[in-house]
Amino acid sequence: MATSLCTKYNQFILAQGILGGMAISMIFAPAISIPGQYFSRRRAFASGIASGGAPVGGVLFPIVLNRLLGYPNLGFGWSVRVVGFIMLVLLTGASILLTEFAPRRKGQFFIPSAFKNPAYVMINVASIMAVLGLFTPIFYIGSYSVQHGTSLQFASYQISILNCMSFFGRIILGYVADKIGRYNMMSITMASTGILTFCWTSTSSVVSITVFAALFGFFSGAVTSLYPPCIAQVTQSTSDIGTYVGMGMATVSLSALAGTPINGVLVHTHHNYNQAAAFSGAALMAGACITAAARYTIKRELFAVA
Repeated sequence: MATSLCTKYNQFILAQGILGGMAISMIFAPAISIPGQYFSRRRAFASGIASGGAPVGGVLFPIVLNRLLGYPNLGFGWSVRVVGFIMLVLLTGASILLTEFAPRRKGQFFIPSAFKNPAYVMINVASIMAVLGLFTPIFYIGSYSVQHGTSLQFASYQISILNCMSFFGRIILGYVADKIGRYNMMSITMASTGILTFCWTSTSSVVSITVFAALFGFFSGAVTSLYPPCIAQVTQSTSDIGTYVGMGMATVSLSALAGTPINGVLVHTHHNYNQAAAFSGAALMAGACITAAARYTIKRELFAVA
């Protein structure tokens, strides 16, 4: 709602960047932590379903907003307000339905002892590395498509295609993760996303870019949805899952803050996407290797389910 009132750049930074970021974190962290309290054996599958709402919104809201902006009587302000009212109704329902299962934790706000757990530290370091490159194709797939001859309208739909496949990836790969191990699956999804990012700049036709967007969305979505189950797996008490996830996401968010500007500088400096794709792919592959090492600290067997 505050964004609809903005007329200057610094106002957008305050409303959409600072206030919006704080609000999203306060919504997202509890929402993805609570399923871990209810489920153990199928925790990754439950997390995939719970986080599946994010890509659904990523598919629908850009299309809705784009259509609303086409009506001259609405303008920017009321177009954004309509989307805000839709979010208000949906989030009110979610807030009513979300209920804790584990007893509420009492005591200190943070749990510093969590950082003495090697697996917890390593999965967070792996996520920090992966997030440096995870959002690069998501931010630049539209402009990359336009550069290679795609129409502006279809280029705007590339992100919707990516998000659509992310919905299926989170659920399907979450189900598989409960079978072969969440850390194993996280390592595979990071590596797959990294390989796809390396191949990104070799696509040039509308079809190949669209196929890339679909495959990248399928695997990259699971990198996000598998993070809470991996954290919950190394948490001693279900009451502490929310705190463990919150502390981890706070550190990983710094990487998200730095990753896109770094890649933006690479794109601007070299006037192409090759260096950004190489950097992002390398960061994701590093995350995959660290995740595999974290899995080994949990079970010191080469092909263990963990």
